[in-house]
Parts: sequence; structure tokens; C-alpha cells
Amino acid sequence: MIELATVVDGYWSDLTYMGVVGKPTKRQREVYNHLLEAQLAAAQAMRSGASFDDPDKAARKVLEKAGLGEYFVHITGHGVGYRYHEFIPFLMPGASGVLEKGMVSSIEPGVYIPDFGGLRIEDNVAVGDDGPIFFPRRESRGEVNFYINTI
Repeated sequence: MIELATVVDGYWSDLTYMGVVGKPTKRQREVYNHLLEAQLAAAQAMRSGASFDDPDKAARKVLEKAGLGEYFVHITGHGVGYRYHEFIPFLMPGASGVLEKGMVSSIEPGVYIPDFGGLRIEDNVAVGDDGPIFFPRRESRGEVNFYINTI
């Protein structure tokens, strides 16, 4: 897991990328794909007018269905902007507040499984006019595929 934080003109980013040495195992692929699906579900819930806890609910629903809910032990995301971790919006269970166009948050579902390890996928996502905007932008998130890099 590699966490990256950069600052440009006073604005922060918060990204996490995964990698393995050698070829990933079937279980690593499965967990990673469930996390990516959870991240995409959370990102799709980043809509103007949605509650701060809607993205968290979306991610948890995917991970619980996959049997990974008990290992998702932290929040889905937090605001990113003038600070590395901003409090608005906090994407977590019971968070109150309403998402607005232009808000930027990390979307970072992660699972930490005893005797297996931890995986987390983190991107910065803005509430856009027609849905989520990923930073850095991606041509297509498309089908949930395992794209872990070999180091």
C-alpha cells in the first residue's frame, strides 16, 4: 500500500495505490475487486443533495454482500482541499450534512483481514453535475478488473 499526498497551490490530494511483489493470488484479486466495486458504488453516491453517509452506506453494502463487512473498520472518506483531512464532508456512518456540487472527498474503502493483510483503494472524488469526477481523471472505470501493479 502506497499513500500519496501532494500539495499544489495550497490544495491537497490524498491517494492510495496497491501493489504486490510477484503475481497476485486469487484471494488478493477477489478482495481487490470487491474493494473497487465498493469504491465505485460510494463514488456513484457522491451526488448533490445526498447525505454525507450515503457513500459510506453504498460501500458497506457491497463489502457486506461480499462477506468483507466485518473487516471494513474505518470511514469511507473525508474532505480534501486546504487540508489533508478536512471534516466536511466526512463520509461515515451517521454523518449529517448534505453533499453539494464541487465538494471533494477521498473515497477509500479498505479491509484489514487477520492473517491475510490489508487492502485499500483511495482516490479523490468531486461531486459533479452529472455524477462523480475522479481526480486524477480516469478514461473509464468500466468493468471491475484487478489492476494491481507488480512492483
